[in-house]
Amino acid sequence: MFAYGDALRDCAGQLHAALAEYDTAKGAEPPSPGWQPISTAPHNKNVLVAYRNKIDKWRIVKACYYEDGTLPWDENELLYDALGADDEAGDYAPAGWYEQTEVHDHVLPTDEKPTHWQPLPQPPHAAPEDK
Repeated sequence: MFAYGDALRDCAGQLHAALAEYDTAKGAEPPSPGWQPISTAPHNKNVLVAYRNKIDKWRIVKACYYEDGTLPWDENELLYDALGADDEAGDYAPAGWYEQTEVHDHVLPTDEKPTHWQPLPQPPHAAPEDK
């Protein structure tokens, strides 16, 4: 799992670098041929999403679109607080895009609505152990 997290961070870093070239041209499409319009993204599956944040920089995160009735609150106080939920919120978070954080496996709503997505990269193959 640790190696997969490293690979995901490396991939995200490379994508951030490529997208940074486009930050001077507002409204430019992300450069990777793997990026697809968010309207074509699968639901209830982790993918990479891209969006421009509040300071107009590209942000890429691992996220999932949860449909109504599929993301239980459980004991995720961070999510509950982030959405400003109250006692009337029911048992499930509202439908939408949620970032998959590495902090205690919590999910949080994305800062902005994603505009593009692409599948997660394959994890690296395990190297043979040194003997």
